[in-house]
Amino acid sequence: MEYIDGTQVDRLDADALPQDERDALTQAFTRSLVKQLFIDGFFHGDLHPGNVMVDRATGELVLIDLGLVGRLNLRARLDLVELLVAIQQKDAGSLASLALRLTMHSRPVDAGKFRDDMGELVNQHIRYAEAQSFDSILGAFLALLQDHGMQLGEQFTIAVKTIAQSQEIVTALGGTVDFLPFVLRELAALALAEISLDRVVDLAGSHAISLAQELLRRIPGLDIVLPPQPDDVPPDRPQLSKGPDQLSLRLDRIQSTAANTGAGLVISLLTIGTAILTTAISQLVPVFLVLLVAGVMFAWRIPRPSSKR
Repeated sequence: MEYIDGTQVDRLDADALPQDERDALTQAFTRSLVKQLFIDGFFHGDLHPGNVMVDRATGELVLIDLGLVGRLNLRARLDLVELLVAIQQKDAGSLASLALRLTMHSRPVDAGKFRDDMGELVNQHIRYAEAQSFDSILGAFLALLQDHGMQLGEQFTIAVKTIAQSQEIVTALGGTVDFLPFVLRELAALALAEISLDRVVDLAGSHAISLAQELLRRIPGLDIVLPPQPDDVPPDRPQLSKGPDQLSLRLDRIQSTAANTGAGLVISLLTIGTAILTTAISQLVPVFLVLLVAGVMFAWRIPRPSSKR
């Protein structure tokens, strides 16, 4: 255990700090929150103002009391992003659909009534609110779920409450940050920063391996397509003769597999190319374009499987 000589943010005299320092602390805290929740999927689960301190020696923020932590898998992180985007866009329909999909129900839910109530919540707390408070929005959201006998998973609930509590910390720090838009901008920036050339190469390798495995799984062996030579047939193995129809069927399957593989190559190239373009690795763009054209030509030239059986 380490002793921190600092001041809790709820006891911080923010007015004594210059505005640029308050803004810097607020942005640093928000970036930390975004990275914990959306990039790492491992976050402080009790993030109230008393658990965040400003180190007197360094001026840096320190999180304390990590007795409660939360974990989110990738699917849950994407759902949480969807929740925040729907709130920012004042999209009651998306909020209702997301809630219906994510929650467990203790009793039958009247989906129509729930959607109407969600529309009222958005109007009252977001669209026509004189002063939007993000923590009050999330509080009303959770209360509405409870009223309808709906409950989010434990980890997702902890994550939502953590975001709501973080608004109190932002207020205590006194930074001039528009919380939700800043969170979404930082999320985009951090996600982009996680994409590196090494990760693109790893992605290319994994796609290539997957395609090779699929090809090996699905292409019939030559011993199935072609009859074995007499000298190669074990004495106890019955000889099978394959007529033209059977051979045509096997060849059609090979062509179908080849066509699927060609399509898979094109999709892989598109995925890799998108990552390359997104990370602005300009020197690799010509390589990507050449590979993409080659992949399309490869897929296009593969003969289509015959419909005759």
